[in-house]
Amino acid sequence: MTDITRQALGRKASIGDFYDARSDTIIENTLHFPENLLAVAYHSFDNKSLNEMWGDSFEEKFRHLQVEDELQASYHARYLLGFDVDGHAKFIFRRQKTQEIFYTLLYRHRTQTKRLNYEKSQIFIANNYKELPADATHIITDIDYGGVATFTVGGMLEDGVDKSELKEKLCKTINSLKEDNWSYDFDENLTIYLDHDFSNDNQGLHDTFNDLSIVREFYRNFNMKIRTINNGIGVPIAFHMQPLEMLQMEQEFPKAFHVPPSEIKRITDMFDELEKSKIEVDTLNCLFAEYAYCISVPKEDTLSVDSRKLLTDISTDLDLFAGDRIEALQDYLLKTRKENSSNSIVDCYASREEHRSKVIEKLQSPKIRIDTEKINYIKRLKGSGVIYLKKGQKLDKEIEALNCRHCYIFFGRFSLPGKEAKFDEHRKNFDKLIQQNSTAFFVDVQMHKDLKEIFAKQNLYNLPSASQIGNQIWRYCVNSNGKPELKFDC
Repeated sequence: MTDITRQALGRKASIGDFYDARSDTIIENTLHFPENLLAVAYHSFDNKSLNEMWGDSFEEKFRHLQVEDELQASYHARYLLGFDVDGHAKFIFRRQKTQEIFYTLLYRHRTQTKRLNYEKSQIFIANNYKELPADATHIITDIDYGGVATFTVGGMLEDGVDKSELKEKLCKTINSLKEDNWSYDFDENLTIYLDHDFSNDNQGLHDTFNDLSIVREFYRNFNMKIRTINNGIGVPIAFHMQPLEMLQMEQEFPKAFHVPPSEIKRITDMFDELEKSKIEVDTLNCLFAEYAYCISVPKEDTLSVDSRKLLTDISTDLDLFAGDRIEALQDYLLKTRKENSSNSIVDCYASREEHRSKVIEKLQSPKIRIDTEKINYIKRLKGSGVIYLKKGQKLDKEIEALNCRHCYIFFGRFSLPGKEAKFDEHRKNFDKLIQQNSTAFFVDVQMHKDLKEIFAKQNLYNLPSASQIGNQIWRYCVNSNGKPELKFDC
């Protein structure tokens, strides 16, 4: 075995502590070194580095946080292996929402390295080898101190938002942190996420902001903040270790074999895809729950597919498969690192229903696609001031409540663009009409099967049935006699 380095990722350890490289866990020092043996050499630095990245892939995050390959693999099974990450490492599991774009500034500042007097300590360890932890493969001989913080700004790519303009805003927001003379007009629709190593002493500083000035102040004072922690050196940011087998004792120490880098990449890519699929499915499911009133399957329509149930089933399957792969990963890592042999946990992924390509295929199924497009259409109508008539609401009562003498009503049967010429034509006509008239209603004839139910005073109007009136625009007005009328418009 050779010397190894592991990023701290918010974990705490001291010089002389031990490490199990097979599970990537820190083992507290049980030997109780005499103080003269723990005397350390101090190497002071003032190393600062700034890096920027787009997106939220595990691969890019690990690269910018300098996470070693072996620790990357362990990260995905960390709870089962017996460790967790904290501080700035919470950035790793911060993921973009669907239609959200991330731009991140990563700030790393190293202040000092402490080094164990290893040569003198070797004799003490050799004389007390029976007290060594049974699972220890390495001893921590050097610790880099300082601090790491990540500043992530996120923006939603919604309808009407230009992607290049949004990315330009994200860049300007990050750049404004570094400018001495700040004159940037921050867009409050953006969100800033801050992950750092001083969460236990953050003076009420949370991790999500819509106020750039607070985040800017933290960035500007980050170096000073480090100097207030642990006698001015900050927190551990990396551990350097030597293998115990280098002591050349009769005692045989556990070995830690390496996982092939190519397999680690496959593992990381698989979990990255599973998380992206999970976020996309759950986001869509939340949207469908919010707009259930316009997409719910009518009870009498027994042949229709319930898109919400379909999404819930996909989400459950993703959870179960991810959990199964995490357990398999734990077994794989321990077996490979102990015995230098094991089978891949990724091979089965390509043929599974949870594979990214198959999840995308399901999300593009006709039912989910039409429900998504319908919700987007209803959202756009509501954004233009159009009132969607929900189940139980009475059209004439809603009109009376608005004290309205004239409005348009679109009795629509939604279909995807290009699928139903009549709906496409009347949708365009309705768009023009609502620009001219401030009050308009959309009556969804797919949800209102019996149009008599939408009126409190049914004797006033003589409408055709829902099947006959689909995709027609009617005009409501109060005639010269003061009586309300509904007339076919187009």
